[in-house]
This record gives sequence, C-alpha cells and structure tokens, in this order.
Amino acid sequence: MSSVLRHNKANATISFAEAATEQVEEALELLFDDPILSEDEQKRRAAAVRFALVATAKVIIDNVPTGADRQMALKKLREIRHDCNEALLTGGGF
Repeated sequence: MSSVLRHNKANATISFAEAATEQVEEALELLFDDPILSEDEQKRRAAAVRFALVATAKVIIDNVPTGADRQMALKKLREIRHDCNEALLTGGGF
C-alpha cells in the first residue's frame, strides 16, 4: 500500500474514533512519524516530540466528541509535528 493511501486510511481511522483503541494508536503512530530525519540526534528529538503529540492526540480522541472541531484540533497537532520536524532539519531557521 502506498504512503498516501496509508495516511488516508489513518486519517479516516482517527476521524471517527470514539476512543484511542489499538487501531487508533497505530494510525496515530503512522501520522506522526517522519522518515526523512537522518541524524541520530534529530531522530531522538523528533521521537520525543512525536511521543508528546501522540499522547495529546489520544487525550483528544478519548475526551472530545467526534466532529469538525476535534478534527481541526488533530490537524493542528500534525501541523505542529511538521513545524517541529522542519526546525530539526534546518537547525531552527529557514
């Protein structure tokens, strides 16, 4: 299965989740992973950020009703992940 299809499936899984089940946790790990980081220190820092974002996403899924607002909150967590990874790749600047 292509990366795009896996991400689309993961998005669908978390969009309608009622609780952070094992399937939801696997989808979150996929969505918050980023294979382009190369340095060990970058990977260590990215893993710490990913751990915090996945934990936050689980809290949102377990406690916020399904709907557009929850979906936007989860999308913002993904945007945070992208911004953090960009900072790791560039050393904090553009």
